Amino acid sequence: MSFSLVLGQMVMIFILMMIGFFFFKQKLVSEQAAKDISVMVVNLCSPVLLISSVSRESSVTQHNVLVFTIVTVLSFAVLILLGHLISALLLVPKPRKSDYMMMTIFGNVGFIGIPVVSGLLGQDALIYVAIYNLAFNILIYTYGIYIIRKDMEGEQGGFRLKSCINPGTIASLITIIIFWFHIPVPNVAAQLLNYAGQPATFLSLFVIGTSLAQMNLREVVSDVRLLLFTLLRFVAVPILAVLISKLVLKDEMMRGVLALMIAVPVGNLPAMLNKQFGKDDSVVAKGIVYTTVLSVLTITVTCMFL
Repeated sequence: MSFSLVLGQMVMIFILMMIGFFFFKQKLVSEQAAKDISVMVVNLCSPVLLISSVSRESSVTQHNVLVFTIVTVLSFAVLILLGHLISALLLVPKPRKSDYMMMTIFGNVGFIGIPVVSGLLGQDALIYVAIYNLAFNILIYTYGIYIIRKDMEGEQGGFRLKSCINPGTIASLITIIIFWFHIPVPNVAAQLLNYAGQPATFLSLFVIGTSLAQMNLREVVSDVRLLLFTLLRFVAVPILAVLISKLVLKDEMMRGVLALMIAVPVGNLPAMLNKQFGKDDSVVAKGIVYTTVLSVLTITVTCMFL
């Protein structure tokens, strides 16, 4: 993949985030407005964008979808093991182990993953993103909640099936079903899906920019452990994943999606779950900021090895 193409796309993504940053700093958009936009992206724009990706003919085959499903499951299993290994290498205190585990396993596959994959690999590749998102949602609401509660002895609550039922999961399932059974989508419906899904890229990056504007960047930069974590998890691991995938995956698009899904920065859901269970989310919040800002470089470096 061309270095200039990837760098140009990542710079564009960074600029879109900075628009949100600027608007928030200039008080042109409020915190509540940013939250409202986020709700729209999560519940409408991003899910619809996934479905719209299979509303037309695709070059992706059913065999490749099956292969990528297996690869997705294996990649999450490896990330779980890496979560334990990285936490041990960085001497993470036990009360913070779940934070580093969550940051290792659960990247921003929605807000960052969808626009990056769409921009670099095209909309056909979003069927693979739908598969990865489905596995992500199931895992974070089961194993993710388990490791948070394990660090909070005596905390009540646990996994509930209804937690997995959300617009992202439903849209991922619908996308896979339409693709697998070759269900025709009427032109009018396809146009409607396209119009509703198009704003997802800009709005999701805009919201991330508003989040960055609310963070103390100086405090984030001074965290040495977080810097080492970023180098290990978001530079070394994605590059290693690319090199291994080249040995076992022939399809270039599949390799690209896998690399990008592993390379995207820390996701928002781990911080949200920490808040839900009354756990301090400061470490994860800093991880989101740090890895998101540096993602312009880390994702570009990863793509150089594709």
